[in-house]
Amino acid sequence: MRIRRGHLIAGLPAHTARRVVRRAGSQGWIVPCDVEELVGVSADEALAILARLESEGVLAPCAASEAPKSTWANTVQGNALAMATAGRPLRRLTAEALLVAFLTRVRTVNAVPYYLYGVRSVTLFGSLLHGAGDVGDIDVVVQLEPKAQDAAIHRARMNERTRAATRQFRTIVEQVCWPRTEVERYLRGRSHRLSFVERLPEGVPSRIIYQCEGPFLADEPPVRQDSDAPGVAVPDNNQMQRTRSVPARQSGPRR
Repeated sequence: MRIRRGHLIAGLPAHTARRVVRRAGSQGWIVPCDVEELVGVSADEALAILARLESEGVLAPCAASEAPKSTWANTVQGNALAMATAGRPLRRLTAEALLVAFLTRVRTVNAVPYYLYGVRSVTLFGSLLHGAGDVGDIDVVVQLEPKAQDAAIHRARMNERTRAATRQFRTIVEQVCWPRTEVERYLRGRSHRLSFVERLPEGVPSRIIYQCEGPFLADEPPVRQDSDAPGVAVPDNNQMQRTRSVPARQSGPRR
């Protein structure tokens, strides 16, 4: 599915509607306050947007027992919109090269003690996994976990990292989430063709292409400077954490 500039969905610009259903897909549901945050509208307007998306078949009332009240979830059409791309098609070889570079950054994140979150697994889905023609975005589910196994240590490191940050935060949520956000930003590598979600849309074919086994690196090793991540120290190769890459099947990207 491809969205076009100027295209409206339920009265919203298509890119905005896509953000809404991507949030619903990553959480498993969406509530009005999510729409308030994503679209920048009042509570009443958020409810109206959700009602319009429901009437167009993009969302449906969520039946999950653990979901809060007044909750919506993606339909099949909503999941298709969440995976839609607005960019020009990518040559498959170009997309595969971007994926290889991304997986290199994944291993760096897991090997560098500076980052407070590690990547437990990466799951590929979407157009890059199937077929032989051009692809849209590179769609991956990235499972992040705190590196510190002790919750109190993790909270202390999170607070320390946030206090040390030199950037200006717009909201308290943005400030609290900064240690996780900086991992996601490094993983993205400034590529607008990498599409991250936290949860695989229901019924979508997928394949795990990277999995980290065992605990994340806990101790500070001897370091060298990495040209791809200025100011971040990277362990020597023989001290890198053991990880396992799961080869994709033949219809997926060549490794």
